[in-house]
Amino acid sequence: MKVNKLLTIVCILGLVLTSYLTYSKFVNSAICNFNDFLSCSIVYTSEYSEFLHIPLSILGFIYFLIIILLSYKEKFKLILYLTIPVLIYSLYLTYIELFVIKSLCLICELTKVLMIIIIILSFN
Repeated sequence: MKVNKLLTIVCILGLVLTSYLTYSKFVNSAICNFNDFLSCSIVYTSEYSEFLHIPLSILGFIYFLIIILLSYKEKFKLILYLTIPVLIYSLYLTYIELFVIKSLCLICELTKVLMIIIIILSFN
């Protein structure tokens, strides 16, 4: 299978996850609330869940859309250069989840796994 098709599949999963997080944030209901430590709603209602009043899940959705577009233009190096800082910031947010909020959003963590896969695939 071609790399751009694999990237598209990974990004579609990312679009689904970020869409769900956005929906959950606005209706304040999530299926990924297991306890106080594993709770998407604790994370997405925190002050760290937005950047300039824009939910990070919407920014994540835009990121995955951009990666799909770049993959069809076979701009794999640009995908790599875009994804690395996005992943670094996301890992910083994981630190915030663990040590400040003291709760993890499993769906957020899954998007980080997708970004790692994107980095691997972009080494085409």
